Amino acid sequence: MSHYTGGATTVCPFYLRENDKTLTCEGCTWGSTTTMRFAKTQQKTAWQEEICARYHFRRCPLASAAEMKYGQ
Repeated sequence: MSHYTGGATTVCPFYLRENDKTLTCEGCTWGSTTTMRFAKTQQKTAWQEEICARYHFRRCPLASAAEMKYGQ
């Protein structure tokens, strides 16, 4: 069984869940989700550490799309 710690360190308000190679976040429309799939677990972890776990989530295309529905 895998254990994921990214959710514990993620500060992005749009983060929902993850697995070994994916991140699932709020979608750009109400009631939707968007999943980003990575070729390797290491790529997902690097993205999560650089973008999701810091206040850099506005550089994320998923967060930018989700934020638009809030009119910001």
